Amino acid sequence: MPLVQSIYVFGSYARGALEPADVDIAVDFSRDRRWTSHFVHCMSYGKNPYVVFNKALRGNSRSVSIIFEPQSYEDIPMTLLWQRGESIDTALERLHAIPADPAAGRAPRHGMLPCFDGLDEWIPRPVREEVAGLVEDEVVTVEQLTLVDKAVVDPTISELIESRWIETSPLRRAARAAVAHLEERGADLHSLFLHGEDTGAELTPFSIGFQLTHLRSMLRIFAEYGGQEWIEVVHPTRRSPLHALRIVLKDRRKLEAKKMPSLSYFAPW
Repeated sequence: MPLVQSIYVFGSYARGALEPADVDIAVDFSRDRRWTSHFVHCMSYGKNPYVVFNKALRGNSRSVSIIFEPQSYEDIPMTLLWQRGESIDTALERLHAIPADPAAGRAPRHGMLPCFDGLDEWIPRPVREEVAGLVEDEVVTVEQLTLVDKAVVDPTISELIESRWIETSPLRRAARAAVAHLEERGADLHSLFLHGEDTGAELTPFSIGFQLTHLRSMLRIFAEYGGQEWIEVVHPTRRSPLHALRIVLKDRRKLEAKKMPSLSYFAPW
């Protein structure tokens, strides 16, 4: 928390919408040695380094959407809410000064592809834009899948899933459905990268991830571990339909020639 320097509000809430779907917040923070070490560790293992901020700032609330590096969103109007050194009263004054506008609706979504429909709430704009760029450059193809609840036949992999997640976990449900989907297609389940862990072999043609936790390691797995396909269950739930992105490597040579910016979501890979 001491790293947080300023907080902005944007989106429909900042435009005065009376019934916004959620509250969009942008956070700017300073970097110290601890953050640098944490960031490098997360990037190395395909983890989301911003999870610690999300937990500290919003807890378990799903009605607050947070982005970081607000300077990357120069085309989006933002209202300063708070900056270090100011009181909570100052922040509340700015919040209450936002005029209500019954006509304010949802802002246009950037970096949209048909496969993101219904999922964009859980996929940050930078991720959407980079995936769209990979599609445009013909590095990958992307489609949306609706996974079906089904048991995994392979006893070893089924036991692995049950040992990793408790029965009531939406991640167990997502794992069963995604793995069963691959099993039906004849994929080798013992050569699978399952939410951050290999199920057996070092080379993993197929990968499954949840909540974008390990998605940033996708290109590295494609390039270095024989990856061919990645299924990402963006928002696992216990009962609602399980929608996922199916990302397939289209051209390995174009991937090898692809130069990603140093601040890319998928870099380094």
